[in-house]
Amino acid sequence: MNNLLKRCFANNGVARGLLYAGIQIFTALATAFTGWSETPPRNWYAVGAVILGALASAGTTLRAYIDQHLSTVKNANSKQPPI
Repeated sequence: MNNLLKRCFANNGVARGLLYAGIQIFTALATAFTGWSETPPRNWYAVGAVILGALASAGTTLRAYIDQHLSTVKNANSKQPPI
């Protein structure tokens, strides 16, 4: 497990992607729990819907990050960072 964590955080992009996904998941779950503190969910479908929504939100965030990360082209002849 330590080797997996070391490899994951050795690459800054992977760690950043996991951080973005975690933020999206925990934001969606925290919002749901805040609402459920006043009115609890009626059944497990409501709980499942929130979990699936949180995972979909994290997937969208990761896709956007990967699209942006992969669209950055490094120019080997230039000393300036890519635009």
